[in-house]
Amino acid sequence: MTGPGSPSVLANMVLHSELHVDWVADAIAYLDTHGAIALEARPDAAADWVKECSGRAAGALMPDANSWYLGANIPGPLLSS
Repeated sequence: MTGPGSPSVLANMVLHSELHVDWVADAIAYLDTHGAIALEARPDAAADWVKECSGRAAGALMPDANSWYLGANIPGPLLSS
């Protein structure tokens, strides 16, 4: 839940991990209540979320930083998204 690209390293990981675990537990309970076995974001919803996150990041200094968070510590050219 707090893997590569997540903002977990930018906040208190314990508190955010608890928030993530609570969300997953609620999602599982919802699936169980509704007789579903899986959930998946619609492609358009995922694309909208990426656009939202990219727009917010563009308004900050973080994308311009030479930071390990963006892979500055990995030798060689970075992959573009």
